[in-house]
Amino acid sequence: MRLRTVVYMFICTMISIINCYGQEPAKQNLGDMQKADSTWYMIMLKDGTSLTANILMQDQKTMIVSTQSLPRLELVQDQIVSVKKIQAVNIKSGEYRFPNPNETRYLFAPSAINLKKGEGYYQNTDLLLHSFNYGITDNFSIGGGFEFLSTIGMIGDTYFNPICFLTPKLGFQVQEKLYLGVGMLIGNIPGMTYPLIMGYGLATYGDTEDNMTLGVGMGTSEFTTPKSPVFTISGMTRISKRMSLITENWILPLDIYQPIFSYGIRFSGEQMSADFALINNSEFAKLFYLGIPYVDFVVKF
Repeated sequence: MRLRTVVYMFICTMISIINCYGQEPAKQNLGDMQKADSTWYMIMLKDGTSLTANILMQDQKTMIVSTQSLPRLELVQDQIVSVKKIQAVNIKSGEYRFPNPNETRYLFAPSAINLKKGEGYYQNTDLLLHSFNYGITDNFSIGGGFEFLSTIGMIGDTYFNPICFLTPKLGFQVQEKLYLGVGMLIGNIPGMTYPLIMGYGLATYGDTEDNMTLGVGMGTSEFTTPKSPVFTISGMTRISKRMSLITENWILPLDIYQPIFSYGIRFSGEQMSADFALINNSEFAKLFYLGIPYVDFVVKF
């Protein structure tokens, strides 16, 4: 009787071990891998098809992936042209959206999000203001620019003194959705012996697609001394693959604090963007009820 019991337990144990290597547990392991690997990839195939998917497993011949609509899809490695890792923030309802090409700036004011090392862009504002920014490291960038008419008008003058500026900035991601930064605006204005200098601090909450920034700065020039800070409140939100809403608002310490606010739309491609906005306050509205038009375009490199 005891021998029969031992044999029976042995047979049951062997059946359990065999089942562990059977087909159904293999599917469970695959599911576990899918749950563990939440990285998204853009997979391009030779026939022009692009897939936004998680890679579950692969070998030299096949790649098994999971998409938003297909939990398991097997691809032939020979048909795959490229595999590119993408950020989860750029996945909306299973659709890939290229990254925001101008995530570090609103209209004129910056966010605390910094350019990556080697990234840069050229910005043209109202065809007159030209500026460049370049990421020296992932946390430090340097920018500068000039105003076209004052520069051209002073070429050949003995005293060449156009409108121009430098904009160094230091920014860090301190939490998943919190960025902090500091920077300076050093500007030259015709008629001034010494430059305008403003230091500022920034706090940005959100990600590269949807965020808000609070800024505070103090400035000085040969005509004024710092008395009260300047405040900025800015934000952007992406509403479709190629369109975002954007606002940039300044609170200036004149005789009393006076607001200047703006609202606009950003149209984006993979390496460029264009902003169309209106700038307004109580004084501007007397001339243009909806506000003064603002247009810029940015090319990223």
